[in-house]
Amino acid sequence: MFVLKGAKSFPVLFSTYSIIHDTTKAKINYDYYKKLSKGKQAEYKVYSKQQVCNVFNIDQTNLREVCPELYNKLEEKNRSLPPELTADVYKFPAIDEILMNDDWICPIYFQDKNEAYYSSTCNEIIVPEKEYFDEGESFYGAVLQEMIYSTGSNIYLNRTAPNNSYWGNSGNRGEDLLAELGSALIMHRYGYSKTIKKENYSYIKSWIENLEKSPEFLKNVMAAVKSSTAILNEKIENTNRRLSEENAATQKKEILYVTEMPQKTVSEFRMSDKESCDAVYRLFLNDFYDKDANKPMEICKPTDKIVRLNSKYADEALDYLYNCLDSESLSKLIDVGNYFNGYPIENYSDFF
Repeated sequence: MFVLKGAKSFPVLFSTYSIIHDTTKAKINYDYYKKLSKGKQAEYKVYSKQQVCNVFNIDQTNLREVCPELYNKLEEKNRSLPPELTADVYKFPAIDEILMNDDWICPIYFQDKNEAYYSSTCNEIIVPEKEYFDEGESFYGAVLQEMIYSTGSNIYLNRTAPNNSYWGNSGNRGEDLLAELGSALIMHRYGYSKTIKKENYSYIKSWIENLEKSPEFLKNVMAAVKSSTAILNEKIENTNRRLSEENAATQKKEILYVTEMPQKTVSEFRMSDKESCDAVYRLFLNDFYDKDANKPMEICKPTDKIVRLNSKYADEALDYLYNCLDSESLSKLIDVGNYFNGYPIENYSDFF
């Protein structure tokens, strides 16, 4: 394998670690160290060294031609769900899923104000609703910046603790530059462009001054960018992997065309959050009857967001919800379908 003629490398910042036992001075590798218990890890000192290495992307090599199987394997392993672009909206499936499932290291709340921020005191993120942004890129950029900020909590990277001198005299300016760079790198990686927030224009001069006064400032910023984006990228990749598996499973299932519903058909109602799912579950549990057997319907919750009825009467159940469920919970109903042995018989996605 060789690098294609004319290809240009790009620099990557990475860390190497020397891990030495306090007493015996024996050295171990980092992978082994991570597998040790907290007590055993305390017996070692960890020394990190940051380095810059110029690298090439595999698409800048002839790997596709000389070893197509390895190329396809690497491509599939690193495949991500790109942002979905339509005429009037951008979608970032992984971030949308993280927000919908409240699956970040701290709570993320939406509010009807044009202001986004991370509160280190409450360890929570506040962001405006998507409609407050002129475009989807601005929305995801703001969300990612606050997620980068939140990695500095004492639960994770501990950059912002009162007694922590990570940023020296630069204070929050280091955090602001970190958030800009970290979110820009992630946006670029997944196919977005990123511009500096308008309110941060005034910081550019102070960033330059800090860089001129203290070479350590840049070193600290780049180290923080590396560690904080690693946490966020890992979450995005895991979410992408799960979404890809779910999409592949859905594509493999065939729709069954039937003239009469099988007796073992079940109806599933998918909600956007746990609270609305609980409301639907309670409503069906208390008042919805099996009209064939004239007895309460068998009902369960296979997940926090799905209610399953042991019934083929999804139409009647849907009508019942519209008549009895409050409007707020009803707005959280995002999918209904009939299933037989795990295969969809009919669904109502077009309706929603």
